[in-house]
Amino acid sequence: MLEARREAREELIPTPDALLIHRALLGVPELQRKVLLILYVPQRTPVAAQLRRANIPPRLCQERHREGLTMFNNQHRRLQSIPA
Repeated sequence: MLEARREAREELIPTPDALLIHRALLGVPELQRKVLLILYVPQRTPVAAQLRRANIPPRLCQERHREGLTMFNNQHRRLQSIPA
């Protein structure tokens, strides 16, 4: 019982928020989106191994990560401002 409390729990995002995030990610170009997905979507394979498999060196990963976050943030803010 004590062990169960120590395990990390996945936090579920409410559906409307998840849809907004998904739509914002679709506005990010494929190269940057791929890096964001590797870094932020949990997988069994370690991040470093996923980046190696995708032939993305660390410096390029940093650039695409920074660009992708900026684009995602802009898309997310734009979509939030549109009335539902």
